[in-house]
Amino acid sequence: MLNSIWINIIEANLEELTGLRRSLQGIDDSMEKLYVRILYHFIKNDISELQKVSEFVVNSKLPDDFKFTVKLRFMYKAMLLNDKMMDEFFIRVTAGKMTLCFKAESYFVLALAYQRSKNFKLAQECFEKASEAYDEVGSAKKSLRSWANSVAALSCEKPDSFLIPEYKYIYEKSFELEEWPTCVGALVNLSRELQRVGGMASALSRISEAEKIAEKFMYFSREHHLCLLQKAHIISSLGHLSERRDLMAILLKSPYAEVKDSFEVLNAKLKKEVLNLGQSVLPTWAERAENSDSEFENKFESNSLESVLIEVLS
Repeated sequence: MLNSIWINIIEANLEELTGLRRSLQGIDDSMEKLYVRILYHFIKNDISELQKVSEFVVNSKLPDDFKFTVKLRFMYKAMLLNDKMMDEFFIRVTAGKMTLCFKAESYFVLALAYQRSKNFKLAQECFEKASEAYDEVGSAKKSLRSWANSVAALSCEKPDSFLIPEYKYIYEKSFELEEWPTCVGALVNLSRELQRVGGMASALSRISEAEKIAEKFMYFSREHHLCLLQKAHIISSLGHLSERRDLMAILLKSPYAEVKDSFEVLNAKLKKEVLNLGQSVLPTWAERAENSDSEFENKFESNSLESVLIEVLS
């Protein structure tokens, strides 16, 4: 089991990492302090600062598994990982002797890398292995977050999967744990699943619930903006043009790469323009880029019987 400091570090969101950075001021460059800086710059997508800290760690006398985990995070964020390297790193993490915490962190980052390269089967496997390792070290929040990502990877691998029960469970469990990034993400994915089957009223209800949670606990975060992006898609389909304009104005200024590239999908579809996908576009939005333009038009209305059934399922 990890001590409480490490649990707090690996589970922290950006606001919490900011507090941890302040609390560790004046302390020598311990692994804890350095990893807080790594995660802080990783989430902020500050590749330049991430590289500086990574190079310092790699050239230090700190443990090799810590160096490996830090280097892997930098290489992922700097988009330096190719398929061959990912497979080699996967073998190293699986077969190597690593501290369980860093094994979990490495599996998690590899899962993100496989997901970005659209190898959703291996992404799902790595997220599941990360979830198991986090559970063993006592990080309930990060374990649930990893498992939630494995479900999302399954959705990308098999788009026709019916995952409403899984996302409902993740939402309820994450709310219980006050694991707000996972809670908001589960509601966003649940909203998308409902949207797929034509349950637009339920989809709007779920995404509005996600928006309230994000505004309260994670205002202006990446998750908050991804929530607004999903809502913009739904209200576009429902013809709520005034509200859509307000959301689009916010999303246009989002500082998050994944939000920016995914927003371009929605923007291009609404304008019926040709789109070149950005490197950071999320899988769910890459999928939508390939869908018919009709998905983005005001045509989705469930009849009363369908609405009742969908509400029961959701």
